[in-house]
Amino acid sequence: MIKAIRFLLWITLFVGFTGGIISAIETDQAIKEIVKGREVPEFELKVIDNAEPLTKGKLIGKVYLLDFWMTRCKKCVEKMPFLHDIFEKYKDKNFVIISISADSSYEAVEDFRKGPWKMPWLHCSGVDGENRRIMTMFEVTKLPMLVLVDGEGKILCTNYETDELGFGKALEGIFK
Repeated sequence: MIKAIRFLLWITLFVGFTGGIISAIETDQAIKEIVKGREVPEFELKVIDNAEPLTKGKLIGKVYLLDFWMTRCKKCVEKMPFLHDIFEKYKDKNFVIISISADSSYEAVEDFRKGPWKMPWLHCSGVDGENRRIMTMFEVTKLPMLVLVDGEGKILCTNYETDELGFGKALEGIFK
């Protein structure tokens, strides 16, 4: 009887322990979905001033940068010269920037764009309706978050993994 109780206790502890490991592995995998080499998840975004939603499928064949940002985020604003430089350099080469704002209203973005940074590319609200899911889907844990995607929908790099120089090299490699 004591052996049976010990055996059941051991099984309970083992299952609980391995279940914890499996949960940790699942959590770790979920955290690391948006990394170099992975395919971006399916998404649909309502673009400001455009009735047609933007989807992963519609971007196949284009290189694009998803820019998760906010007008009051100092580090986001510090990325503006870089974003404008790469936009000007590659805009005629099938390159698109999509800025997804975490601001509570699009008016904040409109006011920001009246200043020195015009951001002449596509814009979405990351807190508006269905667009809210995109922040979770792309595992945005801090701002800014940049995700560079190739024409096949594979992630080339994120700013969590590399710096502006790394983005520049990735873009130069694509658009030689």
